[in-house]
Amino acid sequence: MPELQCPLCTYKTDDVEAIAAAALLNCHALSHQIAQQAPAAPSRGPKLERPKIKLNATCEEWNAFIRRWETFRTGSSINDNIASGQLLECTTEDLGNITLRAYPDFTSKPIAEATLLLRSLAVVPVALGVVRSELSSMIQQSDEPFCTFAARVQGKAETCEFKTTYNGTCSGCQAPYTGETYYTNERIRDVLLNGIADLDIRREALSADDINKRSINDVISFIEARETARNANPSANLSAASEYKKRQRSHQSAASTIDHSKTAQCPDCKATYHLFRQMGSRG
Repeated sequence: MPELQCPLCTYKTDDVEAIAAAALLNCHALSHQIAQQAPAAPSRGPKLERPKIKLNATCEEWNAFIRRWETFRTGSSINDNIASGQLLECTTEDLGNITLRAYPDFTSKPIAEATLLLRSLAVVPVALGVVRSELSSMIQQSDEPFCTFAARVQGKAETCEFKTTYNGTCSGCQAPYTGETYYTNERIRDVLLNGIADLDIRREALSADDINKRSINDVISFIEARETARNANPSANLSAASEYKKRQRSHQSAASTIDHSKTAQCPDCKATYHLFRQMGSRG
């Protein structure tokens, strides 16, 4: 009796008649077809935490929330049909109640429109001039790492809308054109350099020839490298300062000793006396 071998695996039919062996091999072939047609189980990472936005949020808080929301939406496979409802669940109780009172059909709106409506209710409006003034006055705290200060500056500058219009004429067809361009990076660079807390590092940064042409990341790396070098050997600065104070104290002590030893002669009785003691007695 023939024994038929499966061409895809090690399966072999029993020693039966040819018709029965062919039937067994066909049944076995179905298992390969089912395995190929079965969809692969999707690989899912850990469950993402739902971001939250509160009432009276700042522009910086809103921008951070939107980035977290997009990450949560992608990682949780939220499609456009249910995105508005899921966005509503990302609000605090107070903000969610206000949103539903103002827009009862909020969950049925397109996600783009729902996002704009939620922003209008959540974010406190601030005049653009006030935001730009706050950015210009930002400085690095004495114990604050420069990368943290840079993150604060970049978050504030993102809300300042630093843009200007330009216009000109095409050199080929002479048609006029106009447009808008942003200069946010230039303002961020200026604030970062002006806000450096360490005076020595600030002088070195401002004196660099190409500092105004470097990218923001290069400027941050430039300052961080010098902060690292400064923090690597703080004892040298402290010892230099202590030696200076010791010299000051020694000079003061020597001057005090000289003053105590000064004497003078009375013009009347010709007696010798110490000037320091006489001055002290008079006081």
